[in-house]
Amino acid sequence: MKHLWKAAITAAILAVPASADDLIRAQVSAPGATAYVVTTHLANVLKQRHGYTVEVATGFPGVRSQVNNANGEADLTLYAPALAFFLNKGIAMYQGLENHAELAAELRPLFTYQGDMFTFGTYDPEIKTLADIEGKRVFLGPQGAALVRINGGLIEAATGLVAGDDYELVHVDWPGSPALLQDGSVDVLFQLCAPGCATWTELSSGRDVTFVGYTEDMIAEEAFQKQLQFPGRTMTTVEPGTWGDGQTNSDPVHVITEFTGLTGSADMSDEVAYNITKAFWETKDELAEIAPFVDRFDIQDATFGMINQIHPGSAKYFTEQGVALPGQ
Repeated sequence: MKHLWKAAITAAILAVPASADDLIRAQVSAPGATAYVVTTHLANVLKQRHGYTVEVATGFPGVRSQVNNANGEADLTLYAPALAFFLNKGIAMYQGLENHAELAAELRPLFTYQGDMFTFGTYDPEIKTLADIEGKRVFLGPQGAALVRINGGLIEAATGLVAGDDYELVHVDWPGSPALLQDGSVDVLFQLCAPGCATWTELSSGRDVTFVGYTEDMIAEEAFQKQLQFPGRTMTTVEPGTWGDGQTNSDPVHVITEFTGLTGSADMSDEVAYNITKAFWETKDELAEIAPFVDRFDIQDATFGMINQIHPGSAKYFTEQGVALPGQ
């Protein structure tokens, strides 16, 4: 599968665009991330269908790539409704950014899909829910990462436990984080993961992993319900056996997921936006053959969570398909 994705990038970069409209500069975070899988797939499909060259650059977290898109430094990037909300308000990681509202207004999302799950795993069989992390060492993300703030807020709303006071936060960069659980540096590891992702496959190979999440009582808490009102946020479950025999859970585990997707800007032509959107949804099943988690993407949810004006080109395609547009 990795070879297929690498081939998509190679084919996209080697091709020579015929015009500026045929060149699409994409920015994604890292290989393996859902946006990377989707974008590299589109690189091949769009080349075959329309002659577009999609140059896929990695190493751009969503916090940065959305701003780069709005600034005209990229054409196709991750769209995360939560990050778009922060950018529009000029809060959290965008606090102090003077032109935050103008930048947010430039984004034109193309489509959304169910993003990665907020998974928490442990080798400690005594840790059964997130209420059991009191006094434990926990990785929620790198120092200063948006997900540290987001996860901390969700856990506090559900359990009353305060990050840094009731449990110890351990920080490293994302690539080095799985080793924290393996060498015992943390008791609980957070990872953004699609079902069956390689990280938990490797971590559950040879050692039993227990996934921990939110109980029904936690979800019912008023403070937690307020957290669920955040744009694009909803609940899902880690099902038993998702990661094979190395997963100990016999019951579904309730976890957070946030819809994400891809966005262009106001500068992207209607034709290009239409073609990108159509290409993805018409070939989704082909992608699901090599990335099975894509099979859960539902076109009827393809505008869920959008807080920015949908791109007119995408709106045209969804109207043709009978998909409700934001606000309808």
